[in-house]
Amino acid sequence: MKEKLKILFTHRFSFGGGLVITHYLCNHLVALGHEVICIYIKNKLAHQEPPMFDNPQYKIVWLQSVSMISFWTLNKFLKSYLKKNHIDAIVSTGPEGSYLKGICSKKSIMHIASYHHPNPIYADARVFLPNLKLLNPRNIGKWFHRWDSHFERLRLLKADAIHCLSEYQKSAACEKLGVPENKIAVIYCGVNIERFSPNWNMKKPRILFCGGLISNKGIDVLFDAFSTVIKKHNVALDILGDGNWEPYRQKAIDLGIINKVHYRGHIANDRIGEYYKQAYLFVAPTKHESFGLTLAEAMASGLPVISTLNTAVPEVVKDGITGILVSWNNVSALAKAIIALLDNPGMAKSMGEAGRKRVEEIFSWVKAAEQMEGLIVQTLKQNK
Repeated sequence: MKEKLKILFTHRFSFGGGLVITHYLCNHLVALGHEVICIYIKNKLAHQEPPMFDNPQYKIVWLQSVSMISFWTLNKFLKSYLKKNHIDAIVSTGPEGSYLKGICSKKSIMHIASYHHPNPIYADARVFLPNLKLLNPRNIGKWFHRWDSHFERLRLLKADAIHCLSEYQKSAACEKLGVPENKIAVIYCGVNIERFSPNWNMKKPRILFCGGLISNKGIDVLFDAFSTVIKKHNVALDILGDGNWEPYRQKAIDLGIINKVHYRGHIANDRIGEYYKQAYLFVAPTKHESFGLTLAEAMASGLPVISTLNTAVPEVVKDGITGILVSWNNVSALAKAIIALLDNPGMAKSMGEAGRKRVEEIFSWVKAAEQMEGLIVQTLKQNK
């Protein structure tokens, strides 16, 4: 009989794939017989809590904190919590875990850094503070990014082992942050294949985009390509995601496509599947993905995926098999790919079927949890 472990996750609350990954990984570790506690550090940006699972072995603790002092809030809680509770391993998912080395060493707790950093290619491993000239409204975001990157690097270097979401992310951690390769294990994300399931019935030609309303996701590029597509096909575009819609709405007006573009806003994860079921194809002209959870969710839903050749995308979407990959920021290539799938429903369906099969074989939460369990057990043995 295998040993039952008590595992604690930390997560600085934010919407997006990182929250979904943490939440479902915790639940499936519980299904393997372990007790899991997930600590979410909540702030004013948190509009909702993740859905609760009906399992007494999976506990969620909410800590209220201002972003800038979330480190201190979590540190204070853990010192008190660990005086009364035994923990075998702590899995941190963000820079809030950079100070855990001292706490874990005193309590003989193993620390795994689960690397969910959204964009490691901009990390500067050598620079802690930017030049003072960067302290202005235009560059304050870059300043905070470097601040986070510094603590991310400390966390990864001090951790006993590291979990990366893709081979691309592993390479970035080694090359940009100087993390030893032998500390890293790649564990792909999973997909809830019951929630994201295919609708093989004939559907109206609706294109779906799902992601944050930020420049890296390529919505501008998609709109430019879509303005070409609708000259040949009567097709609608659904946009799902949180952020500032106004500049994109104005661009859609300027391009004359506003009547074909439908902005749905932020959709809860337990409702997104219905939008996938209504779509004909999924488009993600993204510049950067550490994994690309929405890509896998679209494939699980039986949709052909059009995306880019950047970062981790080719590890998820197989070009010419489960979708079509084009160069980043190439409007013409993106439009041609969309038109090709609209022109050929048979090819679109074949790619959707191949995508569903790929998800079932590779991107499983059960498999991800088993691999995380193996990483924890192996690291515990090495540290004894």
